[in-house]
Amino acid sequence: MKKLIPLLFLVSFTTLAQNQGVQVQIVDQDIDSSSLEKSYAVKRSPKKNNVLPDRELRDEVLKDIKASQKRDELQKDIFFMDLQRKSLPDLVKKYPQIKEAELKFLKDKR
Repeated sequence: MKKLIPLLFLVSFTTLAQNQGVQVQIVDQDIDSSSLEKSYAVKRSPKKNNVLPDRELRDEVLKDIKASQKRDELQKDIFFMDLQRKSLPDLVKKYPQIKEAELKFLKDKR
């Protein structure tokens, strides 16, 4: 009986998902999604958004910003990716310690 309940849940969820048009988001371009495409709406992220920045490019863009020099590698990657994805008003809200003019310069530079 204990094994039957998860199986029923899985079958029910799969049936519900197929009927409701559930979308599956693929974040890695190397994932083979052909088996999912038969039952679900598969959506792939643009390749540009999935790749972390090249460290040399990231450091070149951020070299003149003192606030970014205090960050660790992960924080620098997140900041650089935010420059690509977020609007200037969103960047100003998220990074109040950096002047708006500097954020605009970085956004245009990257």
